[in-house]
Amino acid sequence: MIFIEKYDPEKCSLLYMKIRKTKSFTLNDSLLKATERKMDFIGEEGEKQIELLTGDKYPRLDVAF
Repeated sequence: MIFIEKYDPEKCSLLYMKIRKTKSFTLNDSLLKATERKMDFIGEEGEKQIELLTGDKYPRLDVAF
């Protein structure tokens, strides 16, 4: 578990994930929507790994190559 907080439909979240098969990374910033069904970020058989999930108002990600 990364964190638990009260749902806010106006809050933007930043999700940074590693795709294990290709060893690449993906970055997604979006509003999370409340649904009645389960949402799967990881994919089947753990094909993705969450590196960072934040709800900060001004998130920053420092990437070094």
